[in-house]
Amino acid sequence: MKIYITNLAKYNEGVLKGEWVSLPINQTALQSKINNLLGADEELFISDYEAPIKIDEYDSVSELNDLAGKLAEIQEPDDVIAAISNEVLGSGYSMDELIRILTDHEYYIVEDVWTESDLAIKVDESLLPFDYNAVDASGATGYIDWETVGREMILSGWTITGKGFAVLVYK
Repeated sequence: MKIYITNLAKYNEGVLKGEWVSLPINQTALQSKINNLLGADEELFISDYEAPIKIDEYDSVSELNDLAGKLAEIQEPDDVIAAISNEVLGSGYSMDELIRILTDHEYYIVEDVWTESDLAIKVDESLLPFDYNAVDASGATGYIDWETVGREMILSGWTITGKGFAVLVYK
């Protein structure tokens, strides 16, 4: 996670005084960077970021540093974290809930999903307790409207990320 912290007083004077900070870092080092950036001024804001979560301009840099440390311990790619974050935080959950869901692995991911049909077929293949190949070989799958099934799955909470996978968060 990287954030660009900017001196608000200087910004209001028409001067862009800021610095990219990679998180997580030692709290003392972070405070030193903030002090150097602010000088005698009192307020900063986040004017840009690179992170798998949405960051607001007046989020606490210290809290983001703590969050970055927790996210660094989670062994999922950033795009998976971003998809889960959008689903969880977009539903009114807190950052603590997001960390709990990620840490406790309260989600399911299906790969190689680009369409509603892909979602239905991939989940069907991976979750059914019988040999999917036998069902497919019987010709029965030709009678199933996979797009409609996938659309219903999305209405039930699945999210297709557009990056080749789908995710369901258990809430």
